[in-house]
Order: sequence, then structure tokens, then C-alpha cells
Amino acid sequence: MNAFDYPGAKSEYVFCSLCGRNKFWVLAEKSSNRLGARSVICKICGLIYINPRMTGEEYDNYYKHFYRQDRKISKGQTDPAGEVESNFEGARKFGNALARKLSKFLKPGLTVDVGSSTGGTLYGLKEVLPDLEVLGVEPSLEESAFSESQGIKTYAGLFENFTKEAGKNLSEASNILCVRRLNHLLDPKAFFQWSYNCLAEGAHLI
Repeated sequence: MNAFDYPGAKSEYVFCSLCGRNKFWVLAEKSSNRLGARSVICKICGLIYINPRMTGEEYDNYYKHFYRQDRKISKGQTDPAGEVESNFEGARKFGNALARKLSKFLKPGLTVDVGSSTGGTLYGLKEVLPDLEVLGVEPSLEESAFSESQGIKTYAGLFENFTKEAGKNLSEASNILCVRRLNHLLDPKAFFQWSYNCLAEGAHLI
């Protein structure tokens, strides 16, 4: 697969997702892998985000096909065999530990993991708490397909597309997870609003 053409991707200017304002300081003009990504911090609320950034369509393409490859290239890594499997196993152990540590907060019923990767966290949760009905949201086609192969129902696409499609009328969720994924969302405020609207009374966002 060819490398992602970041300089050629369509971009757009955005206002702060949290407060909706357009006042910011520039923190950096390049990312850690030296690409021209301008990081800014909102003068009003302090949210840090990229501006301008790729459009939603470009992000969808990037996460579906290129994200893991791009991260490995930026770290100078090769493409080792079995990475998807090792990702799953590490996340499964994490899900086991999470279920035991937070069992009093995790209610039986629908449990949605936003940014579920290979489905390991949900798999591990369900091993300990079998009454959970699990659903993953993961844009990587490779990882979402692996998740499905492990019996974890997974929506393959961006969270923002999920809320317009499969998750549009979702309600009464018992648990919503977002582990190390919030910084990948195009509209973090919308994620919190969606979570608030979807969670049942007394349910939890983790």
C-alpha cells in the first residue's frame, strides 16, 4: 500500500469544538513526524486542536487505510507480522483488568467502545462480565474486520459517521468507553453530548 498523501489531502479551517470561538495561539507548525500540521490552543477554553485540518472525508480515508502504517513510519518501525493479533491480546488483558477494577460502575447491557480497534477491550470486558452486550466503533477496516472475526459487533467508520447512521437513534446504553481515543475525534464536544443523550439513567462514561 502506498503512503498517505498528507500534503495533498483537502483541509478546512475550523472553530474550537468546545466553545465555538475562533481565537487561538499557535503552538506548533509541524507534527512530531515533521508534517505541516498546525497545532493551536483556544484562547477562551484552552482546547488544543489542529487548524486547519483535513476534512472529514480525508480523515475517514486516512483512518480506514493508513493510520497504523503512518504511525509506524513516523516511529521508524517496520510492519511486523501478527501486529493485529498482539494488539487484540494486549487490549483483551486490559479489558479484563478494567472489568475487575470498575465492575461496580459497569452495568449489564449495551456497552459501546468508541475507537475499539481490534475489539480486544470489549472482548476482555465480556470475559469477566458476560451480561454486557458489546458494540465497537472503529474506522480501520483491518482492525474492525478482525474485531468482527472475534465475535465483537463493530461499526467500521468514523465516530462522526456512526452518530449519523448506526448510532443515530441509540439510547439507554449502559456503558460508553473511550480509551486513548478522544484526541482522534473531530468533534469531542459532540461526543460528550452524544454520550449524555445515549446513556441510561445511572449509566457511566469511562
